[in-house]
Amino acid sequence: MARVEKVGSGKFKILELLKGEAKVGRIVLAGEGREEAAPAPFLLASTVSNPNQPYWSDPVRPLTTEEYKFFKTALSLGSNNAKLLDLAAKNVGASSDLISESAYNILANAPLEEVQKRGALVGQQKLVEWLKRPTTPSSRRSLYLLMSLPGLTAADKGWLEKQVFDPALSPYADHLPPLMAAYAEVSGAGGVDALRQRWLKSTTSSSASFGATSGFVFIGNNSKDPSTKAAARKLFRTELKHPERGVFAISVLGEWRDFTPADEIEALAFQNAETPWVITSATRYFRSFENEKARAALKRLQARFPKIVESADKPYPKI
Repeated sequence: MARVEKVGSGKFKILELLKGEAKVGRIVLAGEGREEAAPAPFLLASTVSNPNQPYWSDPVRPLTTEEYKFFKTALSLGSNNAKLLDLAAKNVGASSDLISESAYNILANAPLEEVQKRGALVGQQKLVEWLKRPTTPSSRRSLYLLMSLPGLTAADKGWLEKQVFDPALSPYADHLPPLMAAYAEVSGAGGVDALRQRWLKSTTSSSASFGATSGFVFIGNNSKDPSTKAAARKLFRTELKHPERGVFAISVLGEWRDFTPADEIEALAFQNAETPWVITSATRYFRSFENEKARAALKRLQARFPKIVESADKPYPKI
């Protein structure tokens, strides 16, 4: 990747190398890129192929001074992940779509703990302002909710409640799981039950439940309030009884090492004898426990489904 200047139609001279290996002063061929109303102060060229080839694969990208500074800084940080995440957090709300989108992509791929650490660099007030803005895209809401989560208080319950119980909110919305988590964090165990009544009705299909289920898993994994976390985990024991969705709760209960519904899970395996993945899920559930009852259940499953039980040889990771 290099800063270049145009020296002819489709011809560009390398002025500064930002990443990779290439000779400064070389002339390379590349696409012209988008046209600007005013000449861009910087031109960025890159290629995914051999930079020694005359033609570079990507079209030249015009950048403003601000954009060039951001990309140059990001590239200079290399593997310094902490500083790169700091840079992204400070620029996720930039006026340049190019910068804000790049910053978002950096943060979206970072671990939750690292993302939440950077909420302070954006500012809680700014995050809430963006979340209240109707035009904020669903994917961005997901990130902003996760970043704001540690700083939310009971004072935020009103606007969170309006959003999470909005009749127009799709069960497939990207931001539904973190929105549920945010609401539960300021509402407590009672909020978990309210969310269940809204998003996991008895008539809710499996496909329409996946987003909400992810939200409850997040709460059960990450809530700071023990009673809220316990309420979310208990919900999956109830969910296990649902005739259509129940089988999807097996893996979650295995990860949480909840042996309470062991009899129900074994029964589900035999009831779904024609569905191999359910047998696999139940087998891995019982492999997640070191007790005599779990070993006895595995023997019964192996007697009925020997090949499936043999292949499902790994327990669920403990959460």
